[in-house]
Amino acid sequence: MKQITDLASNHARALGRVLPISPQVMDDIEQYRIARNEALAFNDDSNLPLVEELSQRWQTEAMNLARWLSAQFPDDEQTSE
Repeated sequence: MKQITDLASNHARALGRVLPISPQVMDDIEQYRIARNEALAFNDDSNLPLVEELSQRWQTEAMNLARWLSAQFPDDEQTSE
């Protein structure tokens, strides 16, 4: 998400726009990161349901952001590598 946010912010800054990201989304991302890191560090899968739930929400937000960016910059071409 940080890469998407950074890319979007850089693009928007170049165009003089500001992209808002809700505090709830940022909290969800931080909670996911902590839960995932704890699971990896302690080889503990007890918080996997939380990690999966937060991951799903993060993916949904990333898709919403991608759609919003596409609508804001309709003339940008997509390139495949």
